[in-house]
Amino acid sequence: MASRRTTRSFNYLRMGIWENAQNRYIPYHRAVYNYFKNWKLNYETYTLNTVKRFITSDTVFIVGAGPSLNRLTKSHFEIIAQHDSFAINYAFLKNEIRPTYLQLSLEKDWGLKYMVEALEHGREQVRDSVFFLHTKALSRMAHPKSTPEFFSTNPKCCIYRLPDPLRLEKKRPFTKTDFDKTVFYRGTLTLVLELALCLGYKNIVLLGID
Repeated sequence: MASRRTTRSFNYLRMGIWENAQNRYIPYHRAVYNYFKNWKLNYETYTLNTVKRFITSDTVFIVGAGPSLNRLTKSHFEIIAQHDSFAINYAFLKNEIRPTYLQLSLEKDWGLKYMVEALEHGREQVRDSVFFLHTKALSRMAHPKSTPEFFSTNPKCCIYRLPDPLRLEKKRPFTKTDFDKTVFYRGTLTLVLELALCLGYKNIVLLGID
């Protein structure tokens, strides 16, 4: 068992080094400059266990950015506000929803600058949200002090290890037992579903998942 844990930790370290070398968001000199520039920046960090202090309901709404969000009425938003919500990517731009948690993909591609622009525009919307930050993003140097543009002002961050995804040995339909260990398969939606289960929510409602 100890050997298995050691191998797993080594694999995580190796992947972290690779992610930093290949996909870091900013150059090293800029990361160092930003870190010292933002030395006095206030931020809070939590784990998947300690972040449970923000749970106020046994129900969580997982909110995507699909156009079906525009079909929601005032009464719908009133119900959502009575429970916790977990926004994915651009969903936080929906003015009527102030998410409890936020998971951004932060892929280093053409869309990253648009995500940064959206955060600048919607900073007030996520002022009180907890930003979920996994180890892959950390390896790429996402941090409130080095890349403050990825977060709100004085952010709250839940730092967690990216879970091992479900892998199929060949191309085939899913079976029920495939999901015994995790529902994280690919994409941010299944990751957030896994996080909601880890946090212990009994009811999970999907919105804007078109």
